Amino acid sequence: MNVTIKVENQEIALNFQKVEVVFGEEDETVFRRYSKKTWKEILLDKNYKDLAEQGLSDNPKYSDYVNEPIGIVLKKLKEQKDPIYLSFLLWANDIDSQGKATRVCVGDLKYVKYWIKKTEISQNVGLYVYCVDNQIRYVGVCEKKKVKNDFLNRINNGYGNISPRNTLRKGQAPNCRINAKVRENKSQISIWLCPLDKNLPLLKYEIALIKKLTTEGLALWNTKLPQNC
Repeated sequence: MNVTIKVENQEIALNFQKVEVVFGEEDETVFRRYSKKTWKEILLDKNYKDLAEQGLSDNPKYSDYVNEPIGIVLKKLKEQKDPIYLSFLLWANDIDSQGKATRVCVGDLKYVKYWIKKTEISQNVGLYVYCVDNQIRYVGVCEKKKVKNDFLNRINNGYGNISPRNTLRKGQAPNCRINAKVRENKSQISIWLCPLDKNLPLLKYEIALIKKLTTEGLALWNTKLPQNC
């Protein structure tokens, strides 16, 4: 896949190469596996101060749960249709199937494990895109190569493997959002990599590609342009 962008009044030719995507199991309640804190302990966390101030710490309705792992408690509350469980999870801006902005609880989405194989290409930095039926839907960038910052780790350990911690407040919204969309479009998804020199202004390349695609009318999953460029 060849795409031309303009950066600083120069035309740049990008050559994306398709990589194989391998799928694993699906999971509906990843947050249930978070066991590092109990109900009582998480309400002492500053990120949940508002919930503690609502009296959840001392609410007799939840007295049986105070010493249970928070993930298990939230799963029980979901099964009981108690909406309070959503207040502990990650919320973020998203793009719906019609391309409209919306606000959703991304920590309560259905996910799927997926990964790409370790190759010479996948151990590089540069731009990457997710396609549905070969149409670009998401643009991302791996910047200067650091530990765990190449394509392989970004996809396999980030987007493709949602950890329980990332479904709670202060988690990784892009990972959760994109993983859920990959699951929804699993049979049509493809991932393409464009290795680039780590010393190039890769964030500017990303912005240029997003602007080009949106100008052409494509409804991307990206919710905002990268900042600080």
